[in-house]
Parts: sequence; structure tokens; C-alpha cells
Amino acid sequence: MREADEEIREIKKEIIESRGLIIKTNNLTNALAADIKSIAKRQAGYERRFNWNSAVAYALFATLSFVGLKLASDARIREIESEKTDLGREVRELRRDLAEATRHSETRSRAEERASQ
Repeated sequence: MREADEEIREIKKEIIESRGLIIKTNNLTNALAADIKSIAKRQAGYERRFNWNSAVAYALFATLSFVGLKLASDARIREIESEKTDLGREVRELRRDLAEATRHSETRSRAEERASQ
């Protein structure tokens, strides 16, 4: 009987210890679940910020690219207009020289006609 009582006490003691371990394990599992939720929330926030940063970086890059293209286009247009102005001035000078040469040629041909007459 003593052995049976002692064995029952030992079984009760093991049951109590097992119950304590189950409670500790449950508490640790709950704590781990809370930590995982917290990490998941932080990760979601990080991913949201990362997406916004990527979108802003993309928009900034696109804007800067378009501004660069606009500046290059404006510079090229100014260069072409300047060249056009120079060529227009050169055309006017050449026409003036041509008119002068034509008058000089006509004057010479008249003078030669008079001289031959």
C-alpha cells in the first residue's frame, strides 16, 4: 500500500509538473505568436515604405529625364535658329554681292557697247 500511495503521489507530482510545463509552453507559444505578429506588422510597414520610395524614385527619375531631354531639345533648337539667322544673313550678303556684280557687269557691257560704237 505504501508503494501504491507513493506511486500515486509521484504520478500526481508528474501530472502537476506536466501541467506546469504545458502552461509555460502555451505562454511561450502565445509570446512567440505576438512577436511574429509584431514582426509581420513591421515588415508590412517596411514594404509599404519601400514601395512608396520606389514609386517616388521612379517618378523623380522620369521627371529628371524629361527635363534633361527638354533642355537638350531647347539647346538644339537655339543652335538651329542661330545657324538659320547666320545663313539668312549670308544669303542677304550674297544677294547684295550678286546684285552689285550684275550692275557692275551691266555697266561694263554698256561701256563696251559704247566703246565699240
